[in-house]
Amino acid sequence: LAFCTGLATFRFIKLLKLNRRVNVLTLTLRYAFSELVSFGIVFFLIYLSFVQFAYLIFNESTIALSTMVKALETCFQMMLGKFETQAIVQAHFLFGPLLYICFNILVVTILLNLFISIVNDSYEYVKNDDDLIPPDAE
Repeated sequence: LAFCTGLATFRFIKLLKLNRRVNVLTLTLRYAFSELVSFGIVFFLIYLSFVQFAYLIFNESTIALSTMVKALETCFQMMLGKFETQAIVQAHFLFGPLLYICFNILVVTILLNLFISIVNDSYEYVKNDDDLIPPDAE
């Protein structure tokens, strides 16, 4: 059953290469791969440093940051904008707002916009280079 599913998936992917839009997406990601890997390393280092900071400062006073796993989940929620800031602000008057503001400025605003610009630049390169896209694609 797994072999049949894998074979069907490979055939479907091969069929999708005939679609021009999917082909452009694939080429965009392939072209941006090295930059995205470098960005991913930097992103996770910065993200994990914020998680570690939140865990070390707020582990005893806030339930959402009491373990490393909960701190990872909470920082991910902060990145999505689904986090109640009152818990960390009440836990520490200085480091609570400082963590939240710095995290939002650095991770959410700067790093996510950097990710979008990397993908956008790669898309523009692939879109403008006619040699990359095969002529038989629809």
